Amino acid sequence: MILASPTTKTTATQRAYALLSVVASVCLCTTACAYRFTNQHVSPPPGVRTIAVEAIYDTSREVLPHEMLWESLQSAFASDGHLRLTSQSGADALVRAQIKSASVMPAGGNIANDLNVSDQTTKIKDPKAFSLTSPPPLPNQFRRLTQAGEYQDKATISTVIDVEVWNLNTRALLFKKTYPTSATFQALHANASTTANNNHLRFDEAGRASFKLIADGVANDVVKGLMLR
Repeated sequence: MILASPTTKTTATQRAYALLSVVASVCLCTTACAYRFTNQHVSPPPGVRTIAVEAIYDTSREVLPHEMLWESLQSAFASDGHLRLTSQSGADALVRAQIKSASVMPAGGNIANDLNVSDQTTKIKDPKAFSLTSPPPLPNQFRRLTQAGEYQDKATISTVIDVEVWNLNTRALLFKKTYPTSATFQALHANASTTANNNHLRFDEAGRASFKLIADGVANDVVKGLMLR
Protein backbone atom coordinates (compact mmCIF):
# COMPACT_ATOMS: atom_id res chain seq x y z
CA MET A 1 0.00 0.00 0.00
CA ILE A 2 1.31 3.46 -0.94
CA LEU A 3 0.77 6.17 1.66
CA ALA A 4 0.64 9.86 0.78
CA SER A 5 3.24 11.95 2.48
CA PRO A 6 2.22 14.76 4.90
CA THR A 7 3.62 17.28 2.44
CA THR A 8 1.28 16.03 -0.29
CA LYS A 9 -1.73 16.26 2.03
CA THR A 10 -0.80 19.79 3.07
CA THR A 11 -0.40 20.91 -0.54
CA ALA A 12 -3.81 19.46 -1.52
CA THR A 13 -5.46 21.12 1.46
CA GLN A 14 -3.91 24.46 0.60
CA ARG A 15 -5.12 24.18 -2.99
CA ALA A 16 -8.65 23.36 -1.81
CA TYR A 17 -8.69 26.39 0.52
CA ALA A 18 -7.35 28.59 -2.25
CA LEU A 19 -10.09 27.40 -4.63
CA LEU A 20 -12.77 28.05 -2.01
CA SER A 21 -11.39 31.53 -1.43
CA VAL A 22 -11.60 32.32 -5.15
CA VAL A 23 -15.17 31.04 -5.38
CA ALA A 24 -16.18 33.03 -2.30
CA SER A 25 -14.59 36.17 -3.73
CA VAL A 26 -16.46 35.74 -7.02
CA CYS A 27 -19.76 35.20 -5.16
CA LEU A 28 -19.20 38.29 -3.03
CA CYS A 29 -18.37 40.39 -6.07
CA THR A 30 -21.43 39.13 -7.93
CA THR A 31 -23.67 39.79 -4.96
CA ALA A 32 -22.27 43.26 -4.50
CA CYS A 33 -22.75 44.09 -8.16
CA ALA A 34 -26.33 42.77 -8.13
CA TYR A 35 -27.08 44.79 -5.01
CA ARG A 36 -25.65 47.93 -6.53
CA PHE A 37 -27.79 47.69 -9.67
CA THR A 38 -31.01 46.66 -7.88
CA ASN A 39 -30.80 49.01 -4.91
CA GLN A 40 -34.57 49.56 -4.85
CA HIS A 41 -37.27 48.30 -2.55
CA VAL A 42 -41.03 48.01 -2.66
CA SER A 43 -43.01 49.89 -0.03
CA PRO A 44 -46.08 52.15 0.08
CA PRO A 45 -45.68 55.93 0.28
CA PRO A 46 -45.14 57.25 3.82
CA GLY A 47 -48.38 57.64 5.75
CA VAL A 48 -50.44 55.75 3.17
CA ARG A 49 -52.02 52.49 4.30
CA THR A 50 -55.37 52.47 2.50
CA ILE A 51 -56.35 53.33 -1.06
CA ALA A 52 -59.50 53.80 -3.10
CA VAL A 53 -60.09 53.72 -6.85
CA GLU A 54 -62.36 56.40 -8.24
CA ALA A 55 -64.83 55.61 -11.03
CA ILE A 56 -63.20 55.85 -14.46
CA TYR A 57 -63.59 59.20 -16.20
CA ASP A 58 -64.11 58.38 -19.88
CA THR A 59 -63.95 61.35 -22.24
CA SER A 60 -63.33 59.31 -25.37
CA ARG A 61 -66.01 58.96 -28.03
CA GLU A 62 -65.55 55.21 -28.29
CA VAL A 63 -67.80 52.73 -26.53
CA LEU A 64 -65.40 50.80 -24.31
CA PRO A 65 -65.93 48.61 -21.22
CA HIS A 66 -64.17 51.20 -19.02
CA GLU A 67 -65.38 49.42 -15.89
CA MET A 68 -62.73 46.81 -16.69
CA LEU A 69 -60.02 49.39 -16.01
CA TRP A 70 -61.58 50.12 -12.62
CA GLU A 71 -61.69 46.41 -11.82
CA SER A 72 -58.08 45.87 -12.99
CA LEU A 73 -56.78 48.70 -10.80
CA GLN A 74 -58.52 47.28 -7.75
CA SER A 75 -57.32 43.75 -8.49
CA ALA A 76 -53.73 44.93 -8.97
CA PHE A 77 -53.64 46.71 -5.59
CA ALA A 78 -55.35 43.77 -3.88
CA SER A 79 -52.83 41.33 -5.37
CA ASP A 80 -49.89 43.52 -4.35
CA GLY A 81 -51.06 43.57 -0.72
CA HIS A 82 -49.13 46.63 0.51
CA LEU A 83 -52.25 48.81 0.64
CA ARG A 84 -55.76 47.95 1.78
CA LEU A 85 -58.63 48.77 -0.55
CA THR A 86 -61.40 50.82 1.00
CA SER A 87 -63.97 53.49 0.18
CA GLN A 88 -62.89 57.01 -0.73
CA SER A 89 -64.14 58.41 2.59
CA GLY A 90 -61.75 56.20 4.56
CA ALA A 91 -58.78 56.11 2.19
CA ASP A 92 -55.37 57.68 2.58
CA ALA A 93 -54.82 57.75 -1.21
CA LEU A 94 -57.07 57.97 -4.25
CA VAL A 95 -56.49 56.61 -7.77
CA ARG A 96 -57.97 58.66 -10.60
CA ALA A 97 -57.96 57.34 -14.17
CA GLN A 98 -59.17 59.05 -17.31
CA ILE A 99 -59.56 57.53 -20.76
CA LYS A 100 -58.71 60.63 -22.78
CA SER A 101 -59.09 59.13 -26.24
CA ALA A 102 -59.81 55.79 -27.83
CA SER A 103 -60.43 54.28 -31.25
CA VAL A 104 -61.20 50.90 -32.78
CA MET A 105 -59.85 50.61 -36.30
CA PRO A 106 -59.70 47.72 -38.79
CA ALA A 107 -56.30 46.15 -39.24
CA GLY A 108 -54.63 43.38 -41.24
CA GLY A 109 -54.73 42.64 -44.95
CA ASN A 110 -57.82 42.78 -47.12
CA ILE A 111 -59.67 39.48 -47.49
CA ALA A 112 -62.12 38.83 -50.33
CA ASN A 113 -65.65 38.22 -49.11
CA ASP A 114 -66.24 35.37 -51.53
CA LEU A 115 -69.22 33.18 -50.74
CA ASN A 116 -68.14 30.55 -53.26
CA VAL A 117 -64.64 29.71 -52.09
CA SER A 118 -65.48 26.05 -51.44
CA ASP A 119 -66.41 25.16 -55.02
CA GLN A 120 -64.11 27.72 -56.71
CA THR A 121 -66.96 29.25 -58.69
CA THR A 122 -67.01 32.83 -59.84
CA LYS A 123 -68.12 35.30 -57.22
CA ILE A 124 -70.99 37.63 -57.99
CA LYS A 125 -70.73 40.63 -55.70
CA ASP A 126 -74.09 41.80 -54.34
CA PRO A 127 -76.22 40.10 -57.00
CA LYS A 128 -79.52 41.64 -57.98
CA ALA A 129 -82.49 40.34 -56.06
CA PHE A 130 -84.37 39.47 -59.23
CA SER A 131 -84.45 40.22 -62.94
CA LEU A 132 -86.88 42.71 -64.43
CA THR A 133 -87.65 40.29 -67.25
CA SER A 134 -88.92 37.49 -65.02
CA PRO A 135 -91.39 37.22 -62.15
CA PRO A 136 -89.94 38.04 -58.73
CA PRO A 137 -89.07 35.06 -56.53
CA LEU A 138 -90.71 34.20 -53.25
CA PRO A 139 -89.18 35.83 -50.13
CA ASN A 140 -87.54 32.58 -49.02
CA GLN A 141 -85.81 32.32 -52.40
CA PHE A 142 -83.90 35.57 -52.13
CA ARG A 143 -80.14 35.11 -52.20
CA ARG A 144 -78.09 36.20 -49.25
CA LEU A 145 -76.19 39.36 -50.19
CA THR A 146 -72.56 39.96 -49.36
CA GLN A 147 -71.87 42.65 -46.79
CA ALA A 148 -68.79 43.98 -48.57
CA GLY A 149 -66.52 43.12 -51.44
CA GLU A 150 -63.52 43.01 -49.09
CA TYR A 151 -63.08 43.14 -45.36
CA GLN A 152 -60.30 43.10 -42.78
CA ASP A 153 -60.44 40.35 -40.19
CA LYS A 154 -58.56 42.16 -37.39
CA ALA A 155 -59.10 45.34 -35.40
CA THR A 156 -56.88 47.48 -33.20
CA ILE A 157 -57.94 49.24 -30.01
CA SER A 158 -55.86 52.35 -29.30
CA THR A 159 -56.24 54.31 -26.07
CA VAL A 160 -54.62 57.15 -24.19
CA ILE A 161 -55.11 56.76 -20.42
CA ASP A 162 -54.06 59.23 -17.72
CA VAL A 163 -53.59 57.91 -14.17
CA GLU A 164 -53.00 59.96 -11.03
CA VAL A 165 -52.64 58.89 -7.39
CA TRP A 166 -53.30 61.56 -4.75
CA ASN A 167 -52.52 61.56 -1.04
CA LEU A 168 -55.85 62.57 0.50
CA ASN A 169 -54.22 63.55 3.80
CA THR A 170 -51.58 65.92 2.44
CA ARG A 171 -53.16 66.70 -0.99
CA ALA A 172 -49.85 65.73 -2.58
CA LEU A 173 -49.59 64.08 -6.00
CA LEU A 174 -47.93 60.71 -5.47
CA PHE A 175 -47.96 59.35 -9.03
CA LYS A 176 -48.84 60.56 -12.50
CA LYS A 177 -48.37 58.87 -15.85
CA THR A 178 -49.92 58.82 -19.33
CA TYR A 179 -50.30 55.47 -21.07
CA PRO A 180 -50.64 55.44 -24.88
CA THR A 181 -51.56 51.81 -25.51
CA SER A 182 -52.89 49.62 -28.30
CA ALA A 183 -53.84 45.99 -28.84
CA THR A 184 -54.91 44.04 -31.93
CA PHE A 185 -57.53 41.30 -31.84
CA GLN A 186 -59.21 38.87 -34.24
CA ALA A 187 -62.41 40.66 -35.22
CA LEU A 188 -63.86 38.28 -37.79
CA HIS A 189 -63.25 34.66 -38.74
CA ALA A 190 -63.07 34.17 -42.49
CA ASN A 191 -63.98 30.49 -42.49
CA ALA A 192 -66.78 30.70 -39.94
CA SER A 193 -70.28 30.14 -41.24
CA THR A 194 -72.36 32.20 -38.85
CA THR A 195 -75.02 34.89 -38.71
CA ALA A 196 -74.45 38.62 -38.49
CA ASN A 197 -75.61 38.62 -34.86
CA ASN A 198 -73.05 35.98 -33.90
CA ASN A 199 -70.32 37.89 -35.71
CA HIS A 200 -71.24 40.97 -33.69
CA LEU A 201 -71.04 38.99 -30.44
CA ARG A 202 -67.64 37.57 -31.42
CA PHE A 203 -66.38 41.05 -32.25
CA ASP A 204 -67.65 42.40 -28.92
CA GLU A 205 -66.12 39.55 -26.90
CA ALA A 206 -62.76 39.83 -28.67
CA GLY A 207 -62.74 43.60 -28.17
CA ARG A 208 -63.51 43.27 -24.46
CA ALA A 209 -60.75 40.69 -24.01
CA SER A 210 -58.29 42.98 -25.80
CA PHE A 211 -59.22 45.98 -23.65
CA LYS A 212 -58.86 43.79 -20.55
CA LEU A 213 -55.23 43.14 -21.52
CA ILE A 214 -54.68 46.89 -21.85
CA ALA A 215 -56.34 47.55 -18.47
CA ASP A 216 -54.31 44.87 -16.68
CA GLY A 217 -51.05 46.21 -18.11
CA VAL A 218 -51.83 49.77 -17.05
CA ALA A 219 -52.96 48.69 -13.56
CA ASN A 220 -49.85 46.60 -12.89
CA ASP A 221 -47.58 49.45 -13.99
CA VAL A 222 -49.42 51.91 -11.72
CA VAL A 223 -48.91 49.69 -8.68
CA LYS A 224 -45.25 49.16 -9.56
CA GLY A 225 -44.64 52.86 -10.11
CA LEU A 226 -46.33 53.83 -6.85
CA MET A 227 -44.61 51.21 -4.69
CA LEU A 228 -41.09 51.13 -6.09
CA ARG A 229 -38.65 53.31 -4.18
